[in-house]
Amino acid sequence: MTKTFKCPSCGGPLNLEPNDKPTVKCPFCGNEVIVPEELRSAQAAAAPAQTSAAPDSKPANPEEIREQIRDNRREARAKRKELRHQLRDIRHRHNTH
Repeated sequence: MTKTFKCPSCGGPLNLEPNDKPTVKCPFCGNEVIVPEELRSAQAAAAPAQTSAAPDSKPANPEEIREQIRDNRREARAKRKELRHQLRDIRHRHNTH
């Protein structure tokens, strides 16, 4: 059964298939997103092959997730700024010739 949750960076829908890894790559922004613990638990219960050998992983740290979101936003801002500068330079070159 497919579960859906939102990407913390762009808000795009992310589909979690049974037997997926604990992270999912967002098809919209390309960020690697940690699957929420409650969905991982539901995923393990839904996949009978995995119920006998559940991995001993600690829950995701909310502060680490917040830091990942902040880093992603900083990178996106920097990229937008760089693109604005490139566009400005192109327009400047076009207007001067």
